[in-house]
Amino acid sequence: MTEYILSNEEMAQADQITITSGISSIQLMENAGKAVFKNLPTKNINRVLILAGPGNNGGDGFVVARLLIEIGTQVDVYFFSSKKISKDCEINKNRIDDHIIIDEITDFSQYAYVVDALFGTGFTRRIPKVLENLFFKIKKNKIPVYAVDIPSGINGNSSKIDGDCLQCSKTITFFNKKKCHYLYPGKRFCGEVIVEDIGISKEIFKTVNPKIKNNNPDLWIKEFPFPSSADHKYSRGLLVIN
Repeated sequence: MTEYILSNEEMAQADQITITSGISSIQLMENAGKAVFKNLPTKNINRVLILAGPGNNGGDGFVVARLLIEIGTQVDVYFFSSKKISKDCEINKNRIDDHIIIDEITDFSQYAYVVDALFGTGFTRRIPKVLENLFFKIKKNKIPVYAVDIPSGINGNSSKIDGDCLQCSKTITFFNKKKCHYLYPGKRFCGEVIVEDIGISKEIFKTVNPKIKNNNPDLWIKEFPFPSSADHKYSRGLLVIN
């Protein structure tokens, strides 16, 4: 089966086609949050820090926060917003109590892990200074980090990092891997990349027509089959050196 590698624009197109076909954007966000939640440690976890931005990535983070709270986990959400909050993010922000949303962290040692839901694949600028300071403290305290879609600070297309980025234990992405999950330097910050189904049909590839495919045997095995145990140097063709 062909394995595609998506650009930011191709993923956005897949999202939009899915929404047009009848699955609402708020349902996709709920599905994404549940997909992240199921990949998080939940046993014997006292307190979790979620970093949420103002866009859909942050909205996924608020869904995760709600699901953790429902099973009795203590949660703090550090909400960073330098621009207008997206409609779906605001809906999910309003589904949790305001008292868990914080703007300052004094004790990092209380957190079992961090969920990075600040910025998604569309992020192309430098991480703000206030977040670089926050990242420094998370690293200093050696807190495990789980990223939503991609680690914040990575350019989803080029995989470049302008500023800082958190080293993640796992990255939970949706529908399909993106370019930054394969390309360095961003790849080394992703940790284990897990792809989750959130309701986007693979049939969408026929419309999106991604430009990049992962080089695996499915692409060439018919033309260049692996040698059998009976093959030898005279049965595998000739090489002429001039």
